Amino acid sequence: MEADGTLSCSYHGWRFAGSGACTRIPQALDGGAEAAACASPRSCVTSYPVATNVRACVRALHCGRCRASQPSGGCGLAGTDRPWG
Repeated sequence: MEADGTLSCSYHGWRFAGSGACTRIPQALDGGAEAAACASPRSCVTSYPVATNVRACVRALHCGRCRASQPSGGCGLAGTDRPWG
């Protein structure tokens, strides 16, 4: 997790918004190339609900029962939810 709320790939450095859209590709040759690459559907990822706690990112796996009982959709992670997607 970066300070701006994006999720960064620690290997490549690509950054993604909560929607799954790519927002940054450090290896791009220039701003125009980066904008074109980020706009490509091939650079986006599937977005899943997650929660962050102690700078760790945890994907929420729901059983179906907790989603109905918790407005945030979290499984006992109330107060730590950070929605992605």
